[in-house]
Amino acid sequence: MADAAKLQATYDALVERFVLPLLEGQAGELGRPIAPGCFDFFRQTRATSALVDEKIFDALHRAAADIAPLTTVPWPSPGLVAIAAAAHDLLALTDPSLDRLFVRGARTTVLDWIDRWTELIPAPATRGEALARHGLIAPLYRVSRRDVIVKNWAYTYRFFGRAVPWNVVAMPRIRFVRQEEAVVRLTGLIAQLDARDNLGLGVRLRRLLARSPVTELLEVRELPDFRFGLASLAVISDPAISGGIAKRLVGEDEWQSARVLGRAVASPELHAEPALLSVAVRFLVEMLMTSTLDARDDARDVPDVLDDGTARYASLLVALLSHDGALDQIRVLDDGDRATLQRRAERLRAGLVPERVREGTQLLDLAFGRT
Repeated sequence: MADAAKLQATYDALVERFVLPLLEGQAGELGRPIAPGCFDFFRQTRATSALVDEKIFDALHRAAADIAPLTTVPWPSPGLVAIAAAAHDLLALTDPSLDRLFVRGARTTVLDWIDRWTELIPAPATRGEALARHGLIAPLYRVSRRDVIVKNWAYTYRFFGRAVPWNVVAMPRIRFVRQEEAVVRLTGLIAQLDARDNLGLGVRLRRLLARSPVTELLEVRELPDFRFGLASLAVISDPAISGGIAKRLVGEDEWQSARVLGRAVASPELHAEPALLSVAVRFLVEMLMTSTLDARDDARDVPDVLDDGTARYASLLVALLSHDGALDQIRVLDDGDRATLQRRAERLRAGLVPERVREGTQLLDLAFGRT
């Protein structure tokens, strides 16, 4: 019973002091790193406070519904709980207290725990699971640590990610108290630690991100190594999710995303599986159609120079207008829509060599066939 009580207390701290503040954009609290041996207990329990679970559910549902319609999200689920524990342990390794001489060895253990937590996360099997994972992982990219250095006439105090005690800043005029504050993003902290100590935290954050394919796709412009995998292809095979992601990408920075996705669709591994390639190509076409028609903006900016990725992306719209069958499988177009597509396609054609347009046609043939 004592062990169960300790495990429940650890779980409650994870969801109430870390997960909930993370989702609500508040300051969270990191406890001791959590061993993956807790997973069997965690996957079967719930928060002691029903209100905590309710708030987490609501936050995840709101984030999910921003991408695609759904009725519910599976909180808690084994995958979401494992993601939360892996993220908690990853952030715990940015704590300067673990950089002291006699505790540095503990970092190796925690790195192994992060790997094991990540291995416990299966691919999402439902729309609700895929979108809920995005709601949980996306806030990690907004996490920052507030570092404060307090100086007085006699001492210098450093509070990295910790509140400043009131007595340290008491009587500021008499004690000549001065404060310096810096806010450091999680990605910056990880880069600093990896450069100094070669911990591999960036690689582990990338692996964790891959467990949320919706987030991976939405962050694709920051991921030059992105490749379409089974998990990402599965989520964009859902028309609602595909449309939601496409709308978000073209609304934020279409061509930065197109650069990475255009390179990814040329992967030899993807071309070896025509059915999988078809899903990826259809997603790029969805982006182009969303950008051109839904935004009603045929004068959208076009890069002065199209590189390999952006040229491959642009070639799909140019080829689409003369393809036998592709347009009919996408949506019914009136004369105004077709004219809008044609105007943008002609602007894109000016930056493409004929070989590139033929490549776009070949990709459409694989994705849609010919009628």
